[in-house]
Amino acid sequence: MKGCIYIELIKEFPASRLVIEFTGIESFQLTNGKKQIFEHFRHSVPISSFQESDMAPGQYEYPFTINLPAYIPSSFKIEAERLNAEVKYVLSGRLEPKESHRKKVPDLSYSNDIDVQTRPPLSLTPLSLSKREEAKKFFFFSQGFYQVELVVEKSAYALNESLYVMINIDNSECAMPLRFIEVQLVRVFEVLIPGRKPKRSIEILDSHRMDGVEAHNSRYAENNKRLFQLNLKTEGQLNRYTSTKGRFVSCSYKLVLLTNYDRIKKKYKRTLPNNLEFTVYEPEYSINRALQMPADWNPQIMSASMIAPPLPIYN
Repeated sequence: MKGCIYIELIKEFPASRLVIEFTGIESFQLTNGKKQIFEHFRHSVPISSFQESDMAPGQYEYPFTINLPAYIPSSFKIEAERLNAEVKYVLSGRLEPKESHRKKVPDLSYSNDIDVQTRPPLSLTPLSLSKREEAKKFFFFSQGFYQVELVVEKSAYALNESLYVMINIDNSECAMPLRFIEVQLVRVFEVLIPGRKPKRSIEILDSHRMDGVEAHNSRYAENNKRLFQLNLKTEGQLNRYTSTKGRFVSCSYKLVLLTNYDRIKKKYKRTLPNNLEFTVYEPEYSINRALQMPADWNPQIMSASMIAPPLPIYN
């Protein structure tokens, strides 16, 4: 990430040093609860010092480059009825006065939220989920076994991209038909609350249901393969949620496999059995923000600095 600090002084300033700071923050607030904020890292680096003399009145530019860590959670914000959560990054510049002037002269500072989107490594390795279970009649009498395999072509998808899903059904060892098979594309928001149960919100984005999957005689084993399409939906430019996994706040995407043999209770919404998780990212994400400077802007352009924050630790 590249940027520039712009400074205009109308009078002499007893500057000690110019510091740039990069901070990673997670926060969440439940209904009628106190907002909890966790600062995971704060990396400060001085990019210029003024020990010998004060800064004279004038205009200055300090270009800089920040090398972001290889992986940090993507920026994320949700404001729901019972859950507010956020992963954000703040970039700030601070011009500090000399120690002898600190009691009389405040820092000159400015900060701005930075939208960080992590792009996963592109992988063409298919993901698969296999389920083999016993079918029972009246919950007691065994009717044999059925097997369902779910396959997607890769492990990461861009927003607005379509998922082509292959489902492979083997009902050859089962004496009764599968009344239905359903695959749901779900988005899961989750907050891990220290000392309490996780708070989870699940949204079904798309689904595909197949009815009447017939049984086959065990002597005539036959696989039934079907291909269908699911779509990643987005709500305009806002709420374009990508996959992110912070220490407390996360957003994930899963394919959930259901059959008529699954007894769906409240537990289903908590555990999401038989799910296949994949990554969703923002395609070709970049922002170039140019500031409109005054017509008389004629700064001294100072030497560029390179800043490399340490890798934040997210457990």
